[in-house]
Amino acid sequence: MSSPPRTTPDREAGRRLDTRDGDILSGAVVMIFALIIFLQVDDLPKGAANFPRGIAVVLGLGGALLILRSLRVPRSGKGVAEGYSWRLFGLAVVLWAGTVWLIRPLDFFIVAPAFLSALSWIMAGLPRSPGGIARAAVFGVIASVVVWVIFVRILGVALP
Repeated sequence: MSSPPRTTPDREAGRRLDTRDGDILSGAVVMIFALIIFLQVDDLPKGAANFPRGIAVVLGLGGALLILRSLRVPRSGKGVAEGYSWRLFGLAVVLWAGTVWLIRPLDFFIVAPAFLSALSWIMAGLPRSPGGIARAAVFGVIASVVVWVIFVRILGVALP
């Protein structure tokens, strides 16, 4: 007499994506996006193509690392969007749209630090402590200066 087949919660309820699957899919999408960027820059002049090609390589490596890291961890059983704050996501989208709308009429050094500080604060889970808020603000200012130096001083590209 053979024993009945072993069942797992995945087989009983129909397999759903967990966070590990989400990370693997995200890594694959990032790698595909990186490949598209890498292939599209061939139309640019040689010097101008180096920056987006470098970004594509870094994105591709990041996607590959995300997949490899995900394959090393056990399944969590937690759904992909389980515990996800759609309110914070919506806030980030509104913030992004506001930045795009305001960056030209105002100035890069007004809008970029405010945007990056606020986004950092959102990604940190809206910490209420003065230290958490200060870290987000410092990050926004430093990241803005780094972006300005890279684009204006190193690449010679004007920012709005």
